[in-house]
Amino acid sequence: QGYVSITPEQAADTSPLEPFITLFDPADAAAAVKVVKYPNGTSAFSNFEEADAYNNEAIADGDIFIIRVTAEDKSILYYSVFVQIHNPNVK
Repeated sequence: QGYVSITPEQAADTSPLEPFITLFDPADAAAAVKVVKYPNGTSAFSNFEEADAYNNEAIADGDIFIIRVTAEDKSILYYSVFVQIHNPNVK
């Protein structure tokens, strides 16, 4: 479980270009990654297999990313990342 804090500009950017690209690529070509974004308030993640994979859509405050990594040996790990959007100009 982890947390990430991003700016409103980063959250709204859906272009596949730097500097704000959101990309989940495996480091090993034999591994597989699936990422699903759930909105704030989601408490049941049982539909992960059927859910569409994240495709660089805009991100909202409180969104939750569930990330499944399947290694070459077919072992599976799940990670969760919670998103907080902050405005660096507000003190």
